[in-house]
Amino acid sequence: LKTDMLSLISHSNLAITSTLNLHTVGKSLLETIEAFFPGCAIRIRLFNRQTGELEPLASCNLNEEGGTAESINWPWPRGVLEIKAPLIVRNVQTDPRTQNIEFCRRNGLVSYLGLPLIARDDLLGIISLYTKQEREFTKEEVAFFTALGGQAAIALQNARLFEEVHASHAQLRALSHRLLEVQETDRRHLARELHDEIGQILTGLKITLEVSGRLPFQEASAKLAEAQELLNDLIARTRGLSLDLRPSMLDDLGLFPALRWHFERYTSNTQVNVTFNHSGLEGKRFAPQIETAAYRIVQEALTNVARYAGVKQVMVDVCSDQDTLTMEIEDRGAGFNPGAATREGKVSGLTGMRERTMLLGGKMKIESAPGAGTSVTVEFPLGEPSEKIGEQWIS
Repeated sequence: LKTDMLSLISHSNLAITSTLNLHTVGKSLLETIEAFFPGCAIRIRLFNRQTGELEPLASCNLNEEGGTAESINWPWPRGVLEIKAPLIVRNVQTDPRTQNIEFCRRNGLVSYLGLPLIARDDLLGIISLYTKQEREFTKEEVAFFTALGGQAAIALQNARLFEEVHASHAQLRALSHRLLEVQETDRRHLARELHDEIGQILTGLKITLEVSGRLPFQEASAKLAEAQELLNDLIARTRGLSLDLRPSMLDDLGLFPALRWHFERYTSNTQVNVTFNHSGLEGKRFAPQIETAAYRIVQEALTNVARYAGVKQVMVDVCSDQDTLTMEIEDRGAGFNPGAATREGKVSGLTGMRERTMLLGGKMKIESAPGAGTSVTVEFPLGEPSEKIGEQWIS
């Protein structure tokens, strides 16, 4: 028996350490366990780090129709996770803790052996084994199962880390691509403004000055006055374009004065009033990248309100403590379906906001529904930047 155990453990070790794919590791583990416990029902579940829920990775010999074989509310998996040690139930069909006896009978589940998957003190998930005949698990079998689980936990942890790194690289590539698109969009906008607005004014000014040189003094004076108006318009448009690109107030005075100035300008241009509530901002400076991202996110959110919400009032709340800068932009306007808008590719503005948030290790939450208004909440950590790319709250 010990020879068979060692052979299976060695074979399993070669199989699960030769891949960095989670599902392949899970499949290899199932095959090894079933070779030792033929005909048993097995299920492997891993923790989802974001939701805290156990999610299925692999299973065999289990018909889950009409019930859940491994609900976290069942006492056995919960007990395994609480004690972080193997747990044995001699007969789940007669055990008073069983919550779905019919499901167990339909699947022929009798004895239970549960094992936590732990690697480097990190609780990854759980393996559950159900035999079809009542069984008294021996110390050797539990030791075999524990050794197998220890190997699997390390392999699963490595596979998960590899997938996370791969996903992070893919996300960084997507962000880089998006950054190039944003740069080109900004350049197109700048070129259009220079050509359509400033270029036309300069052309008009040139023609006016040329004509005035060929006119009598009195008529030339009128043309020069017209040229002065064109020049004033040119100065105003150039200043506006410069402010749209980046207000110098943000660099010189910080986020709070820049936001107040922007709200006044925004209301003047759109007739949408901004109710600004703030805490912990006055006289306080943040890291330049935080101030820039916060300003741009508020700017983009207010632009969306003016374009789509159909309201005359928007609320902006910004507060800061020692660890976090939190912003919320809320309107009670038309609203939209965030999921549908994402699928249809109609959220480029929100995508830019999300990317700014992610790059600084922050979190972003969008809550909206048709006719129910929209709320955008962003949190930035003010300590050391997070090593993770960022998170999103589920809306």
